Formats: sequence, C-alpha cells, structure tokens
Amino acid sequence: MDHPQVAKNQSAHYFGRTAIDFEKSYKVKDLRVSKGFSDRDLSFLLGFRALYVRDVENPLHKLIYKAKETNYLQHIFDCSLDQVMYLTLPDLNYDLYILATANSEGTNSYEIFKEDVSGRYVLLHSFTELAKDTQILPKCNTSSEKVQEYISSLQETDYFLTPKTGLEIFRKCIEHFKGHLKPTFIEEAIKNINKSSSTKITIGKNEMRRFVYSTV
Repeated sequence: MDHPQVAKNQSAHYFGRTAIDFEKSYKVKDLRVSKGFSDRDLSFLLGFRALYVRDVENPLHKLIYKAKETNYLQHIFDCSLDQVMYLTLPDLNYDLYILATANSEGTNSYEIFKEDVSGRYVLLHSFTELAKDTQILPKCNTSSEKVQEYISSLQETDYFLTPKTGLEIFRKCIEHFKGHLKPTFIEEAIKNINKSSSTKITIGKNEMRRFVYSTV
C-alpha cells in the first residue's frame, strides 16, 4: 500500500510521531471506551474544552496528553501508569501513513498505518469518531433531567461554595445515583441551570487550568 487509492472523501497523510506519546492517545481511548465514556465525557472529567480529547485522538492533530494529564487520567480511572501508557516500546518514533475519511454524518474515520523495517505499512489502529450525544456501553442508569434535579438540589446546600472540578461533581453524582452516568449530563445540567435559574453556577479555572464550578 505504498501508493494507496484515495477516494474523493478521503485524504492521505505521511508524517512521524514519538511512539510513546502517540500510543498513549489510543491506550487511553481504549480505556475510556471500556468505562463507557465518550470523548466529550472524558474532556469534561479532565476539565477541558469539549473537543479536547477528540483532538488528542485525532492522528492528524499534534495535541498530546502531557505528564500532568497522564497523572490526572490515572486519578480519573483509578488505575496504574501502565494502564494509561506503554512504559516501553520497541520503536522511539513512528513513520505513519494516515487515511482519513469524511463521513456523511459529519464524523471522520481514520486508518493508521506504521512503516515496518521492510518499508511496508502495517495497520496500527482504525476507528470512527463518535457523533455528538452518542452513548456507549455501559449506558447511563438515570436521565439527564434527574441529573439536573440533583445538581439543583446541591445548589441549595453549601456544596458549591467551594469550587468543584467536573470529576468531583461526577463522583458525587455516582455516589447519589449508585451507578454509571454520562459525565456530559452534568455539563448539560449546569448549562440549563444557568439559563433558567436566578442562582448561577459560575464556571472558572483552578491553578491547573481545569474548569471548576461554584456559586461564589
């Protein structure tokens, strides 16, 4: 496949990447999927913009998980370092060929090939981006409306007097609903509350530049 046929809705790209940083993106992707998190869900838990994780997982984007994000990912998933990234790899760098396909529903599919020692390209990863609002298993065991009701009830206590990260609110909700829920339900709840309620939840950033939520 040195000279691939490219369709009108496809583009081909050749470039190099650091192996460990590149593989970390997809090791984390597999981990988040196993936990039932979309890319937007994980972006919320990390405390970053909605498309942050999608950009990290996009092989054509140069954004990577840095050391501080690696540590926070361990905190989110409550896992060891080797579950988030490979500690060693046989190659320091990858020479990659990416075939990107634009799909009719507005998502992209990627086939990622790595050049081997013989000069042939072998398939390394392939995936299609999730459409917005798509849930993956295990699905949420409650509704977005009930999540909003619960977040509103927390406003009536002193919970939000101290700024809370998305991860802290998520764990509070998990404890209350006693099961898996979609983190972006919390994000949507806060947006809806701020549109309809006189008592707003302020969105700021902490010293780690992650979004935090408070009523102060």
